[in-house]
Amino acid sequence: MIIGKSILKFDILDSTNNYLKERIDDLIDGTICYALEQTKGRGRRENVWISPKGNLYFSFLKKHQISRDEVFFETIKTSVAICKLLENYQIKAMIKYPNDILVNNKKIAGILIETTGIKLIDSLVIGIGLNVNQLDFKNLNQKAISITMLKNQDFSVKDVLKKFIEIYNSLVDSNYIYKEYLNKSLIIGKEIIYENKNYKITGIFLNGDILIKNEKTQSRILANNFDFQYLYND
Repeated sequence: MIIGKSILKFDILDSTNNYLKERIDDLIDGTICYALEQTKGRGRRENVWISPKGNLYFSFLKKHQISRDEVFFETIKTSVAICKLLENYQIKAMIKYPNDILVNNKKIAGILIETTGIKLIDSLVIGIGLNVNQLDFKNLNQKAISITMLKNQDFSVKDVLKKFIEIYNSLVDSNYIYKEYLNKSLIIGKEIIYENKNYKITGIFLNGDILIKNEKTQSRILANNFDFQYLYND
């Protein structure tokens, strides 16, 4: 599925995700909506995503039926596409499970996927917030970073979006995408305590579940049954 055949631009929206969700039936598959500013941007678990002008806030629509177990692969592919985008600017990024992109241990991008459908997913809206030109994150200066801060120059958000579309559409080999995701994952190799036993995280399944191992056994942790935040020292 190709994204970007239809691109809708707005100076300001409450949320690019909301815009697409409210118009799913009227929009074509792969439609992109981006705004120069959002008033109600949000991340995972309804966390607020501060959305001032100068950064890139966009969402795209995928209209096809998939199982719920397949949804996480969209996070995988989008994460890899963002990392490849940043590599285009000579920036090395890593993936913070499950949906953040970090550079130098600071957040530069986040992903929010929302779905419609019950047993089968009828559509997905994939939202991305990417820090492009922001220089001051106020009380989050120790946790956030932008492309401009790393490269000491301003960038056109339109050009950044164009490059993302090109890279995302070029990613067609599922095995390659999955391998790249694992290579860039910050969670692989982390040590955790689970059910009072020490484990090391050794893998991530395609549905987002985590594989952990120790000298005696291995276990599969359901994606929503463990909070991995403390592993990142933030």
